[in-house]
Amino acid sequence: MTTKNFNILIPLPGSFPFLRGNRTTENNWRIRQDIIVTDYPESNKKALDLLTKGVDSLGFIISNPDSVSSRNFDILLNGINPETVETEFLPIRQGERNCFSFSGLYKGKRICPRKSKGAVEADPIGRLMYNGTLCIPVEKGLDYLAETAGLTLPLHHFRVIDIKASEFRNAGAGIVTELAFAISAGTEYIARLDMRGIKPEITASKIRFSFGTGSGYFMEIAKLRAARLIWAAVMQNMLLEIQMLQEWRYIV
Repeated sequence: MTTKNFNILIPLPGSFPFLRGNRTTENNWRIRQDIIVTDYPESNKKALDLLTKGVDSLGFIISNPDSVSSRNFDILLNGINPETVETEFLPIRQGERNCFSFSGLYKGKRICPRKSKGAVEADPIGRLMYNGTLCIPVEKGLDYLAETAGLTLPLHHFRVIDIKASEFRNAGAGIVTELAFAISAGTEYIARLDMRGIKPEITASKIRFSFGTGSGYFMEIAKLRAARLIWAAVMQNMLLEIQMLQEWRYIV
């Protein structure tokens, strides 16, 4: 890895390898507040109250995943504009139903799916590592994840894969190990979903990394910058390899 290839000495915002972010505007931090949803009307009232106090990112923890429906989502998000407020859903399961219900909000409403921001947290590989097992076979879990990603294709800023690198840190991993495991999980998702018809660039746009932070201020900053650099390099190499493979198949 050289400065000639990656230009890491003079990076600009929005420029590869994105050490200073992948955007040139709106690089502000969001203020996040989680809400445990047991009663949909009451949770909506609480969310609207939080928005008046400066919160611009809402995390809804659905206590009963079986209660998820388009009707309840209409109640929960009444008066909340997903274009300006990031809305995330943290169910234990039923992530696909969450995406379907969220997508249904745009029918008959003047909301642009391309501008909406949100996420449904899903990480089957991570759950397998944490618990040693899944409630369903691993391959079915990845099939489910591919279907969920497909449902949110019109939602360009909606993530469905949340790689919790912070869990490795909480388990005692150092900075290097945390980075290695997180990037490895990301590449595994891209490879597995590519086998299921989801293009790597689409999968990458659906991935979100959640890193832990310790007391070593400057080292933690360096870790986040390294994560951007490594992930950009990994994606570049993976896309080149896939392109070469497709060309080889065409020639053969």
